[in-house]
Amino acid sequence: MSSQYTPEQRFWNRAFKTNSCWLWLGPHGRSEYGGISYKGKQYKSHHLAYILTHGSRPDGLFILHTCDNPKCVNPDHLYAGTHADNMHDRKRRGRYGKNPCVATYQLQAELLARATEQVRRLAAARGISVSTAWRRVQSGEETLED
Repeated sequence: MSSQYTPEQRFWNRAFKTNSCWLWLGPHGRSEYGGISYKGKQYKSHHLAYILTHGSRPDGLFILHTCDNPKCVNPDHLYAGTHADNMHDRKRRGRYGKNPCVATYQLQAELLARATEQVRRLAAARGISVSTAWRRVQSGEETLED
């Protein structure tokens, strides 16, 4: 039995798309970055988002975030850069020697709490399960209020 979605569609369906960041809702390990297996290889979720958008990751370069949000997979927020670029961004954003993303985590928690409440209301209004409502929102079949 084959899935109705391609691996790429399943990947993007796991991103909660806000007006800015697209938050990865799929699996993640101990790091703040999401992770996923794709075509037999493990990727950080933002790396795979970059690859799916641009075709490949340039050799020797990192995939960096303009938004400073490790859970973000919005291709518009991702760029390839060197280790020096990454360290420069870290210093410029005041993350040197600190917990890198406390404010980002708080924002993510607020966005996900708001989205979850909106999905629950949508599910109740449509008489469907919350998981079905999430799938419909992620596929673009339904929208959440702003």
